[in-house]
Amino acid sequence: MEGIPSVLRPAIRHVSAALLGILAGLVLISGFVAWRLSQGHIAADAFRPVAERWLATAVRGGRARIGTVEIAWFGASHSLGLELRDVSLTDGEGRPVLRARRLEAGLATGSILGAHIAPGRLAANDFFAAVSVSPLGRYALGYDASGPPGPGSANLLRFFSDLTGRPRLGRPLSYLQQLDFSNGDIALSEVGGPVNWRGHLDAVRFDKTGGRLQAAADMRIGDARLAVQSQGMVGLGRALVKVSADRLDPARVFPHAGATGPISILDAPLGGSAWLSWA
Repeated sequence: MEGIPSVLRPAIRHVSAALLGILAGLVLISGFVAWRLSQGHIAADAFRPVAERWLATAVRGGRARIGTVEIAWFGASHSLGLELRDVSLTDGEGRPVLRARRLEAGLATGSILGAHIAPGRLAANDFFAAVSVSPLGRYALGYDASGPPGPGSANLLRFFSDLTGRPRLGRPLSYLQQLDFSNGDIALSEVGGPVNWRGHLDAVRFDKTGGRLQAAADMRIGDARLAVQSQGMVGLGRALVKVSADRLDPARVFPHAGATGPISILDAPLGGSAWLSWA
């Protein structure tokens, strides 16, 4: 402490010791929390009112109810987040927007460290979700989507590039490592457009962990059915995609606004199977 007045030296030593103590305490707390999460989820019902208020903001006049809240570490996707059970959300007109026996949402730790918060894992089972598409192509929970889409969902090619590629700053979707939806009903409506259907989702699974890509989807919309299976490497340097459809009419399934507009031009029932492979 050469050059520092002697009268200040004791105070500086005390402040330094206090800062070191705080840092050591934070390290110990972080280590304990990490160890505890590795043993299983941590009950956090004290956060339930906060989670309900946050969920309610998804729609105008929203009212949300959540049965239980748990803090969870999703190791495969390196995500820290919440598991919610017995979830329900209605809008200001009392219409059901979301119901689920279980919801999981985890933030990718890589995005947190980079100060760009992005999802690393999303999952739901035994659920219903009402989704609408604005005239400009923005997807949102509820029945009254409005406004333009974000840059990550406005272009279909960019959407798939982010989804299948490596994490990149400023591209939140690229951090998503896992999707796991099962046994769900989805009601999709296009505001001011012709698309309005309700379908059943048997399963949608997506995994981008360990440098490998695996995805599968099986869905029914009325009499139509769509099934997709794919596997490959992150970045799509190598991939195999299999698609099968039965009585699927793109003009009646895909919204005409936004990224799926070019697909919805085709107005004819499609059926059969196809596969595509490259390396």
